[in-house]
Amino acid sequence: MGSSGTPTHCPYCALQCGMNLAPGAGGTVEVRERADFPVNRGVLCGKGRTAPTVLSPSVRPASPLVRSAGGALVPASWEEALERVAEGLGRTRAEYGADAAVVSRRGRAVAPARITAAIRPDTVFMPFHWAGEGRANTLTHPALDPASRMPEFKVCAVRVEAVAP
Repeated sequence: MGSSGTPTHCPYCALQCGMNLAPGAGGTVEVRERADFPVNRGVLCGKGRTAPTVLSPSVRPASPLVRSAGGALVPASWEEALERVAEGLGRTRAEYGADAAVVSRRGRAVAPARITAAIRPDTVFMPFHWAGEGRANTLTHPALDPASRMPEFKVCAVRVEAVAP
């Protein structure tokens, strides 16, 4: 990367706003807005401005973490972690049925659950168009980005629970 940065696009939404990525202090990556890009004309939402945060090894585990017998989080192989998830979900589905409750600190949504290899194994996906108890918007923050006034990227920490029959 040169001192002015490398031109690229924001990875988060369909707009693909233009940005430059440049080396920052301590091996970090900085985002610089691109005024010459016709889609965003130099303005980035909060998601775009913070996009390189996930590139830092300090915020990402180097391997999956699982609970030890004593309850502590310990590193594990992907095979072990995925096997634990599949076994746990299989037991839950056999005991309680196909619905699951997805719970965040802001709410709870009940929806059909499905295990698939089509998305990352550490990811829970919920469509936003469901109404009623399955509304994903009950789990996330309703804030708007102050610059673009777009809804913030709908991502949050959740846990998946069995739904009693």
